Amino acid sequence: MQSDNDKTTESDVSVESSSLANSADADVRNVVLGSGAGSGVTTGTRNVLAGYNSGRDIASGRDNVFVGDSVAYRTQGSNSNVLIGSGAMTLATGACSSNTAIGRNAAYAYNGNETVAVGAYSLSRSVGGPCTAVGTNAGGTTTTGSRQTLV
Repeated sequence: MQSDNDKTTESDVSVESSSLANSADADVRNVVLGSGAGSGVTTGTRNVLAGYNSGRDIASGRDNVFVGDSVAYRTQGSNSNVLIGSGAMTLATGACSSNTAIGRNAAYAYNGNETVAVGAYSLSRSVGGPCTAVGTNAGGTTTTGSRQTLV
């Protein structure tokens, strides 16, 4: 970490076993905490990836906050997501953008854009979207559909 008057400048912070800080190709301004977190980052920037395998394959993603065990670990090129809770968007692949998932396994299988899932297991089986679900297991058994509001 580089320091200039106690300010971090153009570097990554890495704790535990993440390999991001050792990657010469990784872009700057990423914060990574946890074994395997962000290990696939190549040109991604402005990401906060905390938890075992959190954002593991994110590659070129930017402006994401992933906190929890295995959060969105298979996504690649995802942008502008806030995912908090173990298992949030775990099965997502590809470039998922502008999603908010808060709670254990929230939007677990979701693989799209612009969805809000707040509550444990909310939209946990959904592959359609965008949707808004608020509450424990809200829309948890919904598998398809879009533009829904579930409470």
